[in-house]
Amino acid sequence: MNATNISNDHIWCVLEEEEDRFMDLLLTYYKTVNIILAVVGLVTNSVTFAAQLKWPKLRKGSYVFLMSSTVAYIVLSLMDIMIASVYIKNRTSVVTVTLIVLWSFKWTSSGIIAWNVLAMAVDKFISLFWPLRYDSLITPRTRYVIITCIICGGTLSAVMISTNSVAIGSVCIGDYPSDTNSEQFGMLAFVLIVVVVIVLYARVLHLAVKQRKAISELGADGAPKSAKRGSHLILAVMTSFVVCYVPYQVYLNISRLVQVDEKAHAFCMVLFIHFMAVNYFLDNLLYGVLNKDYRNAYKQILSMIMKSCCHSTD
Repeated sequence: MNATNISNDHIWCVLEEEEDRFMDLLLTYYKTVNIILAVVGLVTNSVTFAAQLKWPKLRKGSYVFLMSSTVAYIVLSLMDIMIASVYIKNRTSVVTVTLIVLWSFKWTSSGIIAWNVLAMAVDKFISLFWPLRYDSLITPRTRYVIITCIICGGTLSAVMISTNSVAIGSVCIGDYPSDTNSEQFGMLAFVLIVVVVIVLYARVLHLAVKQRKAISELGADGAPKSAKRGSHLILAVMTSFVVCYVPYQVYLNISRLVQVDEKAHAFCMVLFIHFMAVNYFLDNLLYGVLNKDYRNAYKQILSMIMKSCCHSTD
């Protein structure tokens, strides 16, 4: 398929059948990992929600973010499935009321997840460096203002689509990376990730060295509280780097060598961004593992589930 045949198609043209086996394997990898992460995230959030309902002291500031992200991710997944089944399967880009509604919900839920990830990341990053001098930016007022703006933005994007003011998705063209500078963007993202990880690791190690002198910073298990707050953020960043960015860069390099149809870059970047949202759930999982109160709550909930299952089988 050459560039002239697909220049007017939308983002889902990358889902058409590919002859290249490497491309098929790559997309299968992304789909499989995405499903695994989504299932792990949903189970983790459900158990955490049950723990927070039973023990109010565990709610704290992340309670609303946990629930809103869970609901938003479920809505986002449903919208993706419906859009795929209705429009991608039929290879049509005709704008209808159904598509407008689906698109509005899709971007609204995406915005909520993005805000939650950004707010939590900023809070953790700042508290890691200034644990005693920082008041959280996550307040009820900012939360509702942002969610309102996101809903308005999602609705506005749907209206713009209905009036043909914007295209539904990116345009698939044969030389996608050279037209959109995606390789330069990828290199910049790689450098930023490396710098952030190095800075965070350096700060955590610095706090660990100072723990003997700063007794007030010690947590219940002997680790610095501020270091604990940042450690699961570091793990989440590293996880996203491993499962998302490395395979994407591998594909970028191999595609240049074997002349694979480069229109799949658009789809890979969409999935890369999607994985970053899924990592929010991994962040909750890691926080639960690192937090003693959450570990105890998880154990009690799992024991309750096991007991109920045993009683049901008797």
